[in-house]
Amino acid sequence: MEKIIISISLWGKTKKEPKWDEWYEDVKKLADSIGINMTHLGIRSTNYSSSKILTIRRKEKDILECIKKGEKIDSFSVYSLPENYQIASFDYDLYIVRNMSFISISMKEKYYNSMTEQRFILSMNKYIDFETGEVFSTSDKEVPLIYTATRDKSNLETFESIKIIK
Repeated sequence: MEKIIISISLWGKTKKEPKWDEWYEDVKKLADSIGINMTHLGIRSTNYSSSKILTIRRKEKDILECIKKGEKIDSFSVYSLPENYQIASFDYDLYIVRNMSFISISMKEKYYNSMTEQRFILSMNKYIDFETGEVFSTSDKEVPLIYTATRDKSNLETFESIKIIK
């Protein structure tokens, strides 16, 4: 059965301050506020260039140490995945990513409400020089991050189920 994914995307240039480790702590607090435990992370940086995601339990300490030492981060993503997940980009309950041009959160519809939306926007605005934002829904069979990454309205036609909410 198809499920609905709600995404909140904020576009703009990433601020250098506050730091990436502070962003990560805020992400964990946001997840906790809706009853979700983050389980995995992905990072693209000077020392981490693999596209594989890592378990928080095994790699969080190492990655935070690199960040505190001033490692240049290109992208940082955090996931809540079930134990038996098959493909991270489809099986998440919550997925949050920050890179140099946007911050986006995608979640199963059951976790979304106006309070979650407001908390996310308020918390993440301190990490980006906000240009524009959007709230939209897609099927869990589609990858909302593709739309967010391209930020191209003409790309909407390639998504069968996308609906712009705000």
